[in-house]
Amino acid sequence: MPILDRAQLAELRRSTGPAPAEPPPNAGAWLLMMMLGLGIVVTMLVLVVAWS
Repeated sequence: MPILDRAQLAELRRSTGPAPAEPPPNAGAWLLMMMLGLGIVVTMLVLVVAWS
């Protein structure tokens, strides 16, 4: 036995509003974190090559 009948399902579909707007991603912080990560990786590679 279904919980909702067809009329209730149709009403539920009609009553749903638009999805909430998501805030835009912070491109500056993302770029800073990517550069920091790249700097750490390059530094580690340089140290490994220098000490080998």
